[in-house]
Amino acid sequence: MRELRSKALWQMAAEWRNPAGTKFLAGAFGISRDSLEKHLMKAMESKSSRGETKSIEPAYDYHTGKYLSFEEWVAGLIKNWNRIPDS
Repeated sequence: MRELRSKALWQMAAEWRNPAGTKFLAGAFGISRDSLEKHLMKAMESKSSRGETKSIEPAYDYHTGKYLSFEEWVAGLIKNWNRIPDS
């Protein structure tokens, strides 16, 4: 079950770059903002070390109108956490 939750969070955050969905899943799984940030950074490092870089490459972010690396996107997610609507 833990692995499925991790995959769901990764997909919502890295592949879909969906802040509201990521926040919702984190809340549903009982994961704090700080724990989520650590989890996503650890997963990013793991994927990167295995050469799985597609989902962490820069992607267009419609909130900022810029292309953001995954690390930049996570930083924005954490910074704006309280402004993201609860689903």
